[in-house]
Amino acid sequence: MTEIILDINALPSYLTSKLHSKKVKVSETNQVITIVSAEEPNTPKNYTCPFLGIAKDSKLTVDTFLDWKRKEREAEYEKELYS
Repeated sequence: MTEIILDINALPSYLTSKLHSKKVKVSETNQVITIVSAEEPNTPKNYTCPFLGIAKDSKLTVDTFLDWKRKEREAEYEKELYS
């Protein structure tokens, strides 16, 4: 039995679309090749901020940003009403 861990990019695109991990374990036994995800399904994924610019790599979430923008619009609306 031969076993090796490969990067997902070493496989054809059809297989990469079916396997949702970055590393795969490829094993060969009696001329049968088995490809299995090498990552544990319960491993926590690193959070990456979807924003660019000053918010890049911050802990800001989309929900927090939208709430912040809503409050900002409300404040501007109030300012226009009383000006």
